[in-house]
This record gives sequence, C-alpha cells and structure tokens, in this order.
Amino acid sequence: MNKQPTNGTSEYHEEKPKRFLLKRVSSIDKIFFTQHLEVMIRTGFAAAGALDAISRAVNNSYFKSVILELQKGIERGETLSENLEKYPKIFSEIYISMIRSGEVSGKLDSVLKQLTIQQRKRYELIATIRSALAYPVIVIMAMIVIGTGMAIFVLPRITEIYEDVDVELPLPTRIVIGMSHVLGSYGIFIGAGVVLLVVGFILWYRTKEGKLLWHRFFLKLPVAAPILKKMNLAAFARNFSSLIQTDIPIIETLQIIARTMPLVPYREHLAKASLELEKGVEIHTVLEARSDLFPSPVPDIISIGEQTGTLDSVSGDLASFYEEDVSNTMKGLTTLIEPLLLLVLGVVVGGIAVAVLLPIYSLVQTI
Repeated sequence: MNKQPTNGTSEYHEEKPKRFLLKRVSSIDKIFFTQHLEVMIRTGFAAAGALDAISRAVNNSYFKSVILELQKGIERGETLSENLEKYPKIFSEIYISMIRSGEVSGKLDSVLKQLTIQQRKRYELIATIRSALAYPVIVIMAMIVIGTGMAIFVLPRITEIYEDVDVELPLPTRIVIGMSHVLGSYGIFIGAGVVLLVVGFILWYRTKEGKLLWHRFFLKLPVAAPILKKMNLAAFARNFSSLIQTDIPIIETLQIIARTMPLVPYREHLAKASLELEKGVEIHTVLEARSDLFPSPVPDIISIGEQTGTLDSVSGDLASFYEEDVSNTMKGLTTLIEPLLLLVLGVVVGGIAVAVLLPIYSLVQTI
C-alpha cells in the first residue's frame, strides 16, 4: 500500500482498497493457507514473513489481498486473531477463537495443525455429499426440463392429429393432451407462480422461526433425518475435539460450537447446555437431555472422556466415526437412487409414448 506525506506532516493518505468482482475464498484456499502458515510458523518464520511468502503462492487475487492486509496489520503490532476478525465471511468464529488461544498459550503452530485437520475433514465430508447428490440432481433437473419442453412444444403438434378425429381417445391420451393444453395456455402463469413460491419460501426461511420450523421438519423425514443428524454429530465432535485441545474454557467452547452448528435445534440445545455447565452439570448429562439429537453412543463416549481426561481424543474418534458413516451412507444412497431414477424416467417416457401411440393402434383396429 503506497503512502505519501501531505503538507509536510507525518500523516499519510492510504491507497484505496482494490475492488473485486468475486469476493470468494474456497475451502481449498483456506486449507492451503492454514497448512502453509503452520509449517512456516513451526520452522521459525515470523508471522508477517510467513504471510508475505504465502501471499505470493496464492492464485486467488481477493484472498491474496486479504493475506497482505493481515500481514500489514501484524506489522502495525496487531495480533493475527485481531486481523482475522475483520474477515468473518472467510474465517469462522471457531477458527479465530482457536488462533487467539494459540497466540495466548504460545502454541500457534499446534493450533494451526488442528485447524488444518479440521478443515480437511470437513472438506472431504462435504465433497462426498456433493458428489453423491450431483447425479440425482442432474437427472431430476433434466427430467423436468425435457418433460416440460415436450409438453409445450412437441406434444401439441402430435396431438393436433387426434383432435380432428371423431373417435373417443383413450384416457392416457386425454390426460397428456390436457396437460399439454394447460402448460401451453398457462405456462407463463405457472412459471411465475413457481418463482413467487420459491422467493416466498426463501424470505420465510431467512426468518428465525422459518429456519427453525424447516430444520425441525427435516429432522423428522425418514431418509434425510438420520443423515442430517450424523452430519451434525460429526460437526459437533470435530469442532469439540479441536477446541478442547486449546485453552478455551469448556463453557465458551460449547457456546462457540452452538453458534456454528448447521441445524437450529442443535444450536439451541448447545446454547442451553452451556448455561447448564455453569451450574456444574457434566457435559454428557446435558447431551443426554436431548437423546433425539444426541443419541447413544455420543453421551456415553463423552462420559468416558470426562472420566478418563481424554475428551480430545475420544471426541476426535467420534468425529471420524460419524464422518465415515455419513460418507458410506451417501455412497450407498447414490447406488440405490440411480436405478430408481432410471426406472422413473423409463415410466415417464414410456407413459408418454403409450399415450401418443395408443390412439393410432385404436384407429388401425377400426379400419
């Protein structure tokens, strides 16, 4: 950043910050940053020098500018955690809290190593879920687009032939013709209605009550609920394992985790649980109070960790167990969904073909 003195004084005008079209930092970028910062701090680099070196290796222009701002803040005498707080959309509360704890305890390198592990595990889990859902989503979207296109543009031209025939058409054909007419005549209004519903849902979901009700609804769905619970348990155990290894008090640890949990019911219970800990209640006891959210063996394993003083290791093992469980479940679900989607696609295409060709067969029979 260039500085120039004005009016012979020691004051400086700072260069205006650059504007970026996309202010996005990927998980891979953050893992790269954390891992390289850990290595350089562990090998004796000063924080400012480490950040300068890392900025030269980063390809993301926006993230490069952020790292350089972090470096300048440290050169002004500020701590790394104080500078990270300026970018809450990039660095999570857990990330900043652990960095702060590492600075206070003098164990910044070990904290950065824990953060690297945590970020890698989270990235691998999300990548597995996205990979498992990609195929079904693409097939469903293709079915909707192709089906709508056929109903609006193709079927009307085919069914025009049957409208001039003085013969009672079969029921499947009448259904297809009716759907085609509805989409052709009111397609714009139907599309507008769908858009309004989606926008209305998004606005409702952004409210506190809307998000809570929607999350509660998902936690009761037969197939989705077990997967979502395992994902949240994996997030809880992984964050708990990382934070418990720092000097952050256990009550504050639960409060931080509560604010970062994916689902609102988990956030609410962990926030209440932190208040119970202030009264001397043990961790496994407050988790047992919501067995629907924290089923066995979670409270049991946490109880063993409390008794043996190994909360960090047992919660890490618990996180690995649920992360692997979610990964295997999603892979199995994909294997099950693929043939089911093909079956549905075949039924839809076959149904349309039958509806179109059935009148031809009937006309041939009458000749």
